[in-house]
Amino acid sequence: MEGSESTFPLGQSRSAWSFPSMPRRGSDLLFPVGEFRWYNVTDRWTLADIVPGETGDDANRKLSSILQFVFTPAPGNPTASWGGFQRCIERYGTDFSKKTHLTLYVRPTGSAFEGNLYIDLGDRISEDSYWLERVGDQLVRRANGELDTEDVNSDGILATTEDTGYDNLHSFEEPGYSSGSNPDPNEDDYSFNSSDPLSTRYDAINNLEGNGRLDTEDLNRNGVLDQNNTFFRIEVPLNDPDYIVSESPTGWLLIQIPLNDSTLVTVPEVSTGQPTWEKITYARVWVDGFTQEDTLEFYDMGLIGNRWEPNRISVFEDISVPVQPGESFTVSVVNNRQNPDYMNDPLQGSIPAQTRTAI
Repeated sequence: MEGSESTFPLGQSRSAWSFPSMPRRGSDLLFPVGEFRWYNVTDRWTLADIVPGETGDDANRKLSSILQFVFTPAPGNPTASWGGFQRCIERYGTDFSKKTHLTLYVRPTGSAFEGNLYIDLGDRISEDSYWLERVGDQLVRRANGELDTEDVNSDGILATTEDTGYDNLHSFEEPGYSSGSNPDPNEDDYSFNSSDPLSTRYDAINNLEGNGRLDTEDLNRNGVLDQNNTFFRIEVPLNDPDYIVSESPTGWLLIQIPLNDSTLVTVPEVSTGQPTWEKITYARVWVDGFTQEDTLEFYDMGLIGNRWEPNRISVFEDISVPVQPGESFTVSVVNNRQNPDYMNDPLQGSIPAQTRTAI
């Protein structure tokens, strides 16, 4: 049944994701936001590094689609501190009712193994995001309850004067600006140089001013700041062998979670409505439980299903054995990446050859 799997990728491009909104019900004192950044790592990992036993033509090709997330928890209450990124998958919603599993390759390091990883999926996830905003003489990462956007004239087109970041100020207009000593008072200038040291290369890659894009909290482009929540929460276990399909020598884990697993797939209390898999508009990836700065790397994150749909069992003929209560027939999809024991062809000699006698 090659080609029977149906996959919807959640996206691995840095530019597809935006600042996140608060994932819990509670104050910033109870759940302080940490510092975080996400970006694409290129020319570090090959497919063979991630997928155990990969031997195809692309096995040794360097991948450019690895999404790396670095999180630094707030110092006062690190394990309750959170951070992440979110996006609008499709502004009118996508039907995931035929999807059966969340699947992803993830590589945690250090304290990330003891942290918690969640993926929220739903028709509504608040767009009121946490970004670094000037409040008086301080810069505070917070959500302010207002629609923050660079699109000041609401035409959906980036003008050269609009690429300011959410503060709608060019750097020279920001309080305390000095071309020599303080060129970016609000610390929102985009910057990336591949020749910079790794320790600082990605520090400003998620900043908005001067990034050449029209940035807005209005992710679904309906003209307002949506603040309602109606979504499923999927907890991704990083150290539970029941959900880890494979682990590579380089530390990459393939994790698959059934969407009908009521232990890991829940509707959190912050959700004000009952979500449905028939309409998924937003996705949010976030973490908490970290004790220090550490990293998660993601590859091939998405939802999968089977193009062969289940049907009820019925009696073939009147004389057949009656169908028993609870009896079912399941068609599953396997492949040689996500099922290491799967073989495209049986071992040589496992099917006896037919002997023919020449006459």
